[in-house]
Amino acid sequence: MTSNVEFRQTKSNLPLGQDNAANCTVCDASFKTLQECLAHELLKHTIMTLTKLPKRLGAISKLSASEQTQSERRLLEELLVQLPPGQQLKAVLSFYAGNSAKLEECFVEVRKDIENQLHGIPLAIYPYGSFVTGLALKDSDIDLYLKSIDGNSNAMSHSQLYEEINRLLRHTDCFSDVIAIRNAGVPIIRFKHVASGLRLDINMSHPNGIHNSRFVAELLNRDVRLRELFLFVKIWAKKLLIIGKAMTSYCLITLIIYQLQQQRHLPSIKKLQSGIPVSDVGGINYAYNLEHVPALPDFLTTFDLISGFFDLYSDMDFEKKMLSPYLGHALDVEAAFTVPGNFPEYNAQVLAIETARQERIKPFNVECDVFVQDPFDLSRNLGQYISKTQLSYLNQCLAAANEACNDAKLKSTPPKFYDYLLFGLAEHLVEEHRLGYVLPAKQRQQLTKKAVKTADALPKRMNANRCQRKQ
Repeated sequence: MTSNVEFRQTKSNLPLGQDNAANCTVCDASFKTLQECLAHELLKHTIMTLTKLPKRLGAISKLSASEQTQSERRLLEELLVQLPPGQQLKAVLSFYAGNSAKLEECFVEVRKDIENQLHGIPLAIYPYGSFVTGLALKDSDIDLYLKSIDGNSNAMSHSQLYEEINRLLRHTDCFSDVIAIRNAGVPIIRFKHVASGLRLDINMSHPNGIHNSRFVAELLNRDVRLRELFLFVKIWAKKLLIIGKAMTSYCLITLIIYQLQQQRHLPSIKKLQSGIPVSDVGGINYAYNLEHVPALPDFLTTFDLISGFFDLYSDMDFEKKMLSPYLGHALDVEAAFTVPGNFPEYNAQVLAIETARQERIKPFNVECDVFVQDPFDLSRNLGQYISKTQLSYLNQCLAAANEACNDAKLKSTPPKFYDYLLFGLAEHLVEEHRLGYVLPAKQRQQLTKKAVKTADALPKRMNANRCQRKQ
């Protein structure tokens, strides 16, 4: 594993050398000498990631080797080899997609049961997430937002409604496995609907998902190729355990939205909001107009879109760029929020939100490793919980998938191609790290010592290279 390290000197007019002060470009820690800074970069941000990554790959290896996964793999392979060319992708999507009719039936029953148990308390129940967007998989849950709509002073607060729903769910035979998650960024109640076996999440304080989901649903309804793109990338990310605690499905969806903007298939959100009435929800404008968005070219295939996703992100600098679907392009992270006037729309929205809530809000989180801005809520960093180790794993998955999409021999046999992307790619990464990176403790210590020696030698090499360039 190598590290592409750039260094910011605190005094740029000084010659590059061992005695110059420098800051770490990852965490901005200050060091008296460039040598110390280089050692810090290699040890903390490269070697640390190297030693933690096998733990994540261990989970992938365990999942891949399970009988359930192997059985699923065999079933999918048997299905794909029987199909004529050009039908494999649709078969993969159908194999993993959720049953929309069953989800709809479950939602109707849950809404009815909740309304009955509340004995006439005025309440609005809104679905959002994959159930609304049409991107539900077979193991997807249903996300609900509940709101008290009593127009008088008896209306429940968010916290009161939360406790009342929590009590209700625990005292009825309709639901089971009730878990109240109060300390999450958005407090939710997670439970199971007994009749259908489906799982649901309810929140009472964050309606934004309703509006985000509506936008995604309307976008995907414009062209079946878009739905296929979003659904396949979600399946791929799910099989590789990319989606989970660190990266949410919505973060992944936002990356695909940004991809479409870079490929000129979708304008920026700012442009989609231009010239139409504002739809203000707590200081955030959720208005958009898709009427004038150009149709996808006829020659463009779903595979082209999928391949384009992996191509764009296989060498994306997530740690330095803030990807902004609202603007339709990336900004330097530091410049976006420290240079006055560089992002006036963000400053205006923060003021609008704080005015609506009558309280200060947390600014966009720049103290992390990945920066993906919510398309509408500009203060929300969807990538803030992705660690450096998780980012390293994500980058390797994206690079391997991009290589597969450019492998003519592999693509010529679609069953093998899709088997590799969904199953073989993980095995490849596990094997690669087993051979090259999963080292015994003694060898890791030797690697650490080598990194220190490398750091000692780097300033001299950099000086030499600089002299050569001048000559």
